[in-house]
Formats: sequence, structure tokens, C-alpha cells
Amino acid sequence: MRTKVFFATSLMLLLSTVALVACAPTEEEIIQGAWETAATQSAGTQAARTSRTYFLEDLNNWNAPNLVGSSLGGSVDQMIYPASADGIPTAFGANPTNGDIAYVKNNRTDGLSIEVFSPEERSTVELVPPDAFGTTGVGIMLQYSPDGTHIALTAATLPTGIAPIDVYSEDTKFSEEQLAEIHYNAYVVNTSDGTMTQILGPQEVAFQMVDWNQSSSKVALNGWTDDNGDGKINMYPDKGTTQFSDSTQIYTYDVATNTTTQISNAELNYAPTYIGDQLFWLNFDRTRNIGIIKLEPGSVYGTPNVIIGMAASPDNTQVAWIELPMNEDRTAVTGSPILQVAGTALEDFHEPRTVAELPDMIVPDAPKWTSDGQSVLIGSANWLNGMSGDLSQTFGVTLPGEPTDVPTVLKVDVASGQITPIYTGNIVNSSNWAGRMSLIASGVLE
Repeated sequence: MRTKVFFATSLMLLLSTVALVACAPTEEEIIQGAWETAATQSAGTQAARTSRTYFLEDLNNWNAPNLVGSSLGGSVDQMIYPASADGIPTAFGANPTNGDIAYVKNNRTDGLSIEVFSPEERSTVELVPPDAFGTTGVGIMLQYSPDGTHIALTAATLPTGIAPIDVYSEDTKFSEEQLAEIHYNAYVVNTSDGTMTQILGPQEVAFQMVDWNQSSSKVALNGWTDDNGDGKINMYPDKGTTQFSDSTQIYTYDVATNTTTQISNAELNYAPTYIGDQLFWLNFDRTRNIGIIKLEPGSVYGTPNVIIGMAASPDNTQVAWIELPMNEDRTAVTGSPILQVAGTALEDFHEPRTVAELPDMIVPDAPKWTSDGQSVLIGSANWLNGMSGDLSQTFGVTLPGEPTDVPTVLKVDVASGQITPIYTGNIVNSSNWAGRMSLIASGVLE
């Protein structure tokens, strides 16, 4: 069972919640998903900044990640929330206005809650109590609005009595009744008082990714729907094929009016990304081409390669993305991932500049810009390398490489392409949680 879980998690990293790290940058740099950095200005100084990274570090091979912090490029020196048999941290994000870290905490007894850690005061307060959710669950993605007034959150809620750590046990079995109790919900939380509003789709939707627009008025989401009517959301291709029985679409949520609008209609749409207040996303079509899409005029860039999320520069003049080179029939990755950068004018998308190849990064996350707009940071779940053979057998997509102890986070200078290792170790990100949860929804873990 554990092997099947890793298969699907790998595909999830390639196709969907890798956009967890693609959000509209603000004055303080935010890295969302596997790891996060907060760059804050020193008091009374415009130029001086201090940068720290935050991530879920897994020292026990996936079973108990701790939410930790470190200086940018330094060793871990801060434990924000340690995992235990009773509870673990999952999705988290940094407030761009003050550097506070909000995270989803699951307690076996009390259930799901949101806590906020203040690096400045070195204290933690509860923002959303467990009774607001009413159940246990797993945070998939958490992102502050650029003005820091709201949090957008997606979470998989679990059956009563089941904690996230139970999902990792090969002894855990789920009944049909328990599977029916698993839901993928989206919420907006007011950061001043913790009041929470659930985002509802035009139909039942399994929400995954979120991204705020620059004016903090709208949230873009992708969400899956049960198109074949079998009562389950299957986020993976039908076994032995490249066809999907269910689909994922792009939605926008208006905070002021509390309304949700479906934006896309094609089969697979994911990685919603705001560049300023303009919404872009990725589309995977039936010919297995991937395109960068804008509502008007439509596709602005297309490639047979796999695109791993997008991220706009802080001034919204550049956009970066990762591509995995594919062979002619698009069944195998043929080389190292490449970092592409283009201008954000529509005509510039057609001619991106290859900034760097990323050797050893077999399963990279989407890039994230540093606050000065001169570099991007890229994380990678390199410990999944050893699953490449099984991934080929299961989904017909081959990833090269063997398990290696290589840097998990790289910093790439956009002008020169120079690569600097930042961190080496095991990182668990929200896309991994989403992959495991979607397997449950698909009934694979029965």
C-alpha cells in the first residue's frame, strides 16, 4: 500500500499542487508549500533585510514532519511545532506584512485548528479553534492575502477518530462509510478575529490550490468534480491510460460578495496564478500538451513538456516556471528540469529564456522569487527518485535518476543562471499531503 501512495504523490507533484509555491509576491518574500521564506525590513532601514526559511522537515522518512525555521541558507535553528503521535502540522504560510507564520494543526483529540506563530514575539496564539472545523483533517494549502487581512485555506477533512498520522500506517483500513466522510473544503479566514467562511462551488468541488490577486479581493482555486458520477473524486488517470474520468477546473472567489465563479471548462486545469490582478493557469489537454492559459486571449504558451507551476516576480514584470523535458511520445522525462523566465506581456510568453538546468532535481516544485526580484528559489522532493521505475509501470511516465543526497532547495540567479544550494534534507510539502488524501478519496487505500 505504501508504494501505491508514493506513485500518486509523484504525479501530484507533477500535475497539480506544485502550484502551492506559486503565489503573487509582495514586499516580504513568501515561499508557500514545502518551505517558505519571510524577508522583513529592519526597523528604520529601507535596504536592510533579514531572511528566514520555514518548512516541514521530515527526519523520519515521511511519518512525522516538524514545522521548523532557519536562516536563508543556514541550518535549522527553530522548532515552531514538533510532530507527535497526537498531532502534526500540515499546510502553513507567512504573513507578508509582519512575518507571522500560520499553520494548520491536527490534534487527534480536539481536531483541526489554525495557530499563528510570531517570530518577533516568539509566541503562538490560536486563530481558529477546533470546533470551527468540527473534525480532524489535513491542511493542503494555506496562503495569506497580500495585505495580510485574510487567509485562504484548503483542507481535507477526515472521518471522526482518524488523524493524519493514521493515514501513513499500513494497518489503517478505511470503510466505505469513512471514505464518504472525506471532503476537500476551501475557506477564507479573517486574520483579525478568526472568523471563517467556507468557499462553496456551483456544485460539490474538491478544492486544492489557492492564490490571491494583488489587491487581496479575490482567491483563485482549482477544484476537482465527480464527472463520471461514481461518488468519488479521482485525481489520477484511469489505470493504464492517460485519460481522466474526473476533471479539475479553475474558480475565483470574491471576498466582498462571497460568490464563486467557474472560469475554465476544459478537462484538466490547474496551478491558478495571479500576475498582479490578471489570472493565468495551466491546462493539460488530451494531446498531452500543456499550455499557459489566460481567459483572454486563451493560450499564451504551449509545450509538450511538463510545466511545474508558475510564479510572478515581485514587480510583476517577469514570470518563471519549471519544465520537465519529455520524449516524443511524452511517456518519459528525457533530461534535467529547466528554469524558464519570460516577460509578463502576452507577446513575451511565446519566447521564454532558459535560465538554468537543474541537475539532480528529479521532482521539483514550482519556483518562487526572492523579494529583490533577482533570484528564484526551487525546492525538490528528491527522495522520490527511487520511485521512478514504479511510476513508469503505474502511469506510463518515467522519471530518470536514483535516490541521491542532493540539495533540496536551490537558489538560481535569474541574470547569470548561477545555482547556489540552500538546503539539503527531507522536506514534506502540502502537495504530498494532497496526494495521500486523494488516494483515500479514490479508494486506493481501502
